[in-house]
Amino acid sequence: MALITTATRTTFTGIGLASLLATFGAHAGELISNGGFETGDFTDWKVYEAGTLGAVSVASGLVAPNSLKPTVGPASGIYYALMDDSFASANALIQTFSTGPVQLAVLSFNMFVNDHNPSGEVLIDPTGLDATTGGSYSPNQHARVDLLSASASPFDTGAGVLKTFYLGGGTGRLFNNPYTAFAGFDVTDVLAAGGTFQLRFAEVNNEDFFNVGVDNVSLQVTPVPEASTWAMMLAGLALTGLITRRRHLGVKNDIAR
Repeated sequence: MALITTATRTTFTGIGLASLLATFGAHAGELISNGGFETGDFTDWKVYEAGTLGAVSVASGLVAPNSLKPTVGPASGIYYALMDDSFASANALIQTFSTGPVQLAVLSFNMFVNDHNPSGEVLIDPTGLDATTGGSYSPNQHARVDLLSASASPFDTGAGVLKTFYLGGGTGRLFNNPYTAFAGFDVTDVLAAGGTFQLRFAEVNNEDFFNVGVDNVSLQVTPVPEASTWAMMLAGLALTGLITRRRHLGVKNDIAR
């Protein structure tokens, strides 16, 4: 029979503990599919258009297909999502996702906004994503990014909005704005208990051309360990403690001899 020395026991104990911690550690996972739009289409996304049809597309070039205005193209890869509208309308790009309980959830995305309205101002009307602004057609031209409840309608800006990550527009009539990297939005508080949610990118315009580019959408989550994993963790720690105790007793006995 092979002799198991103290050094060997220590190695086994270290390997066992490392495996245990690796098993116990809840690994981060991606909740958003096709976040870079590299399928070349809206696979796993839904498009909603109130006004001009065809205003939302997966683009690859440096010119917006409807307004023919310049853009910066994709943030990375070949494709990106583009909202490109010149008439009074509202558009939304939404992905629905589900998750179990999480201990950490972080959202990130790249986005640019090109606003061509003559005033050069950000125009946010209280009616929200409504190009008619309740029938008055008051100036309303802006973009927003929200986390919505599962039951919220595509253009909801009220109770269905759980968290807002962007609300504004391009200023100064800069028509070729670069991407802004929006990173590190902690949404653990909203997703903690798990459930089904909607991530929405949207815009409304009734003044002039308005372009929104979206790319590299990611929602990384670390799940809460299941009860069985906790039980395994506790049992493993108990076993590791027993092995360590026996190792120390063995060392003491060797010294006594």
